[in-house]
Amino acid sequence: MCKLTDEEVKNRIDARHAAETIAELADEQAMKYGKVFWEQLHKICCAHVPCLVAEEMKKSSMGMQESREFGRSVIDFGKHEGQRIDEVPMSWLEWYADLYFVDNIRRYLRSRRIQAENNE
Repeated sequence: MCKLTDEEVKNRIDARHAAETIAELADEQAMKYGKVFWEQLHKICCAHVPCLVAEEMKKSSMGMQESREFGRSVIDFGKHEGQRIDEVPMSWLEWYADLYFVDNIRRYLRSRRIQAENNE
């Protein structure tokens, strides 16, 4: 365990206060824009500091239950609008995941359930 200097401790405390101030401002914007605001803020933050959890999530696959629940999600855009993800052609999901880097679609496509269905 490494010991922090007094200056490093002060910097961490000051950084925490600055982050809390920014979070308060963010909450105000989130009330206006909702989930989209947090998604965009996350992308911006990850551009500055690697997000290990997000990076690990990109590599992982969904479990059976999670892929079932995600498969029941409804597409709310594009030519497959209104369809459940389970009803959308795999080729479209793969194209969309590659084009827009959609992590959940990538994880869904890697799930054992979908892999097994694709191999039938």
